[in-house]
Amino acid sequence: SAITVLSSSYTQIKANSKLLIGVFIQGYSTGTGFGNWNFIYDGSSLLNPILTDHNASFLVPHTGYFLIDGASSTGSKNWSITFSTDNSSSNRPFAVLNPNSTDSAIASQHASRVVITELDL
Repeated sequence: SAITVLSSSYTQIKANSKLLIGVFIQGYSTGTGFGNWNFIYDGSSLLNPILTDHNASFLVPHTGYFLIDGASSTGSKNWSITFSTDNSSSNRPFAVLNPNSTDSAIASQHASRVVITELDL
């Protein structure tokens, strides 16, 4: 089953708008690396919009930029990013989310980011 890597909410201003989503997830250390990323917005999901640059022992960036349809109503909308593998043998993309110098002496504090830009097209 999928694990939730990040989640929060967004206040949608206009019904049926387009949303430009920018994702940068920073991980560290060993994990599956490859698998299925899922972006879920207000109950609708988009499978594999996030790309993986797999390196099993160092910093592991995961990025994605994609356009989705906003909800048909305004207000607070939940979103989440999940990860799963097809065989569920090791269901995690990395060992540490947002690593810092405690995780590796070569790393300063890293932070994952999700930017949602609402477009009125």
